[in-house]
Amino acid sequence: MTLTMEEKKNILSKNIDDIYQDDLLGNNAYCFSPNTTLEAINKYDNFKSDVATLLGVHKNNVSIFGSGKIGFSLNPANGLRDFTEESDIDIAVVSPTHYSHFRQQYLEEFYSGRFKYQFHKKVASSIFKKFIIFDGFSVKNESYKRWIEETGEFEATIQLKYELINDINYRIFESWDAVSYYYKNSIKECKERNEL
Repeated sequence: MTLTMEEKKNILSKNIDDIYQDDLLGNNAYCFSPNTTLEAINKYDNFKSDVATLLGVHKNNVSIFGSGKIGFSLNPANGLRDFTEESDIDIAVVSPTHYSHFRQQYLEEFYSGRFKYQFHKKVASSIFKKFIIFDGFSVKNESYKRWIEETGEFEATIQLKYELINDINYRIFESWDAVSYYYKNSIKECKERNEL
């Protein structure tokens, strides 16, 4: 079941703060159910607990965003694209510790000459916005290798446990303020692109 264009525009017709608070930070995730039910809420809560345990953060510092959260993409370039089996599930993790660690890893990769320079602009932009995207690391980076191994194994487990076939993308944010700035800006650009 996908959202109609009218349902999408109803969500986007709200002010930016309300969309962020009610729709993006709400207690249901579309990837588990398009309807807010107690079962869907519990499933999302358990999912956040599992991710938090894997990454050593509090479950309140884990949240699904994007089309997996509300049923359609807020990326202005995606034209309100529906959440489907081909969509990624975007997980925001707020952890100053992980953010600082991987930011330092980027610095070491860059000065070691191993950094994949074609990702320079994308990585620099994300760090400026205070989040980590995991592009540009070499396979020789131990922290990156450990991250890929742990999240890769976990992805297979949760895909079975939660009946998800979607790939999972992580963004590690330095703070909730950084999350708020990033997603509120996406909402603003999406509203402007769709003339709402």
